Amino acid sequence: MIEADPIMVEEKRKQSKIFLPPVDGYKADETTGVTRTALPITETPSSIGVVTRDIIKDTFSLRQQDAFEHVSGVSRSNTRILRDEGFNIRGFQIGGFSGMRQNGLPIEGNFSPEVALVERYEIIKGPASIVGGASSPGGFVNRITKRPENRNFATSQFQAGSFGLYRGVADANGVLPENNNVRGRLIFAVEEGGNYVDEVDVRQYTVAPSLQMDLFNGAGTLFLTGHYQKFDGSSTPGFPILPTGKAPDIPRTRNFGGGSATGAETTFEGQNIEAHYVHEFINNLTLTMRGKYSHSDSLDKNIYGWGLYQDGDSYYSYMYGSLRLNDNETYAGEVFLSKEFEVLGQNHEVLLGVDHRDMRQDFRVGYQYIGTDNIFDPAHELHLPAIEELQAEAATRPYHLYLKQTGLFGQVVARPVPRLTLVGAFRQDWAYNRDRNPGSDADPTAATHSALTGRVGATYELVPGVYAYGGISQSFQVNFSALTMDGSGLPPETGDNYEVGAKLELVDGRLLITTALFRSFRQNVATTDPDNPNFSIAVGEQRHQGVEFDINGQPWPGLNLTGNVSYIDSKVTKDNRLPVGTPPGRAPRGYLGKVFATYELQTGVLQGFGIGGGAFFHSGYELFRGNKTDPWERVDAIVFYRPPQKAYDFTINVRNLLDATYLENPGQLSGYNSFGAPATVVGTLRVTF
Repeated sequence: MIEADPIMVEEKRKQSKIFLPPVDGYKADETTGVTRTALPITETPSSIGVVTRDIIKDTFSLRQQDAFEHVSGVSRSNTRILRDEGFNIRGFQIGGFSGMRQNGLPIEGNFSPEVALVERYEIIKGPASIVGGASSPGGFVNRITKRPENRNFATSQFQAGSFGLYRGVADANGVLPENNNVRGRLIFAVEEGGNYVDEVDVRQYTVAPSLQMDLFNGAGTLFLTGHYQKFDGSSTPGFPILPTGKAPDIPRTRNFGGGSATGAETTFEGQNIEAHYVHEFINNLTLTMRGKYSHSDSLDKNIYGWGLYQDGDSYYSYMYGSLRLNDNETYAGEVFLSKEFEVLGQNHEVLLGVDHRDMRQDFRVGYQYIGTDNIFDPAHELHLPAIEELQAEAATRPYHLYLKQTGLFGQVVARPVPRLTLVGAFRQDWAYNRDRNPGSDADPTAATHSALTGRVGATYELVPGVYAYGGISQSFQVNFSALTMDGSGLPPETGDNYEVGAKLELVDGRLLITTALFRSFRQNVATTDPDNPNFSIAVGEQRHQGVEFDINGQPWPGLNLTGNVSYIDSKVTKDNRLPVGTPPGRAPRGYLGKVFATYELQTGVLQGFGIGGGAFFHSGYELFRGNKTDPWERVDAIVFYRPPQKAYDFTINVRNLLDATYLENPGQLSGYNSFGAPATVVGTLRVTF
């Protein structure tokens, strides 16, 4: 009698083209940010940067701006309220209603989320009409949050560090017993302290439940997620720049406005609820539906300095007490059908859908002049006016921004011959917007705009692992916060992007190198009306061009590497106020980039022990009137121990190891500039159950 070896039958779940799995390491292989469904990054005819959760963890990227350092062409911009972070993509300022998306759906504002919720960031560079709708020609960010996984685990994390930082995170994931079709996850995080500026309080907690269910024998997937985030502290108002264009020689820790001791206060409360459903029919037809509701309120009350005047050897700033109130609300949803099919042995995909968003921002600001103070030796004898006085001032300056947009979109991914991928997409938008709202439906700023935008591109695999690509894409963006002489709003901004590049997968696909050469144009930019300087007309134009290089992956076992460098040249090509050739304000003009690597021992008694580090460099920001900030560099380091059993791990991060002094967040010549943090040490202990 002959016994046959037993045959193991393993059930494999079909890879979702909508819900991508978590990425281990520094290299992602696929993205949904450009095409809505998964497409290999090497086949996507545009430049995409992915910041994975391992990059976020190893570099202690507690803020969005920290994470974005790991993608070429992305830089910091104005940050007026603590954690309401501005940023640029390819020199274009991103924000408001058009700069951020979460799980493919639009979100309002740039308030940095709790990092424990983030699975990865997808940074789409250049317009993507299939997804972006009303968006900047620079691109946008798609933030992917963590989803329930198909296993039981719980992790507890504690962090402590410089400037009184304490953080705790609990992350629990569970699968329904004897039924892995139902999975749930709950993340809770609390944080206190950690800001290097005097009298800036930080207190925050976040809770985020999520649920995922497989329905109809696995044909359907329902994903429900939400989070609540509460911040209660204060903010730093920054400082003015000297007439020379240089930062004043003051301690980095100085709170020029006095901080919480003067009654300064910053609060933020936000909630976001999402529902996603994907159903896979026969014949490779997939239906995707998703929707969301989000709402946030913020208050910022502080003293800030605006502008300078010289008295002897000292400079004095005009000081104001201010109150900013912001109320945001968003409803958004989309539905689309996608179908994969085969022709002549090649795989293709078509997609057609519709989306809608309804976004509202109510913004009020009140301020009072309260005196002057020496920028080099502030007396801090000024105090905030009574809250009732600031509220009365704010009531006289109401702003109401409203965007209701509907888009019809389609896309084709075709592979007519082996090694060639063609991507074409169109989008028809109808956008209704209102700017300053006098409380009447007869608001002259109210207008409905429509636009047809598109993108075409091609990628060709020259030899195995070497891809060349090129593409043209367009953008459309409502022109907020500028009025014509008759009180009406301006026509929308438009943009065009031309791009070529190459992508290389090396070392058996473990390392990805991407290069890009781009030129982008932005039209209908608001500029001063020469006949009525208090109003605007949409005749401004800008041209941004540059070259980018990114590398991510694991060249050999134990070594993880991420690096990027970009050169950006941006200038005004038409304006009624600025001379042609003037760079846009707060935009990088020159080189910037970062390299970071870690190495972990793979064998021996010290297996799991690792070290690493990197450097960030920046050639400086262009400010108004032709001034430019100084170039700067920052060195970071990491030491960690991650034993093979993975029951616990310990990490020490050092940021700004050499204690360099540099201007990190550019504002304006008159104010809102801030330094980067001094040398900072943070320890992390993580335990897995």
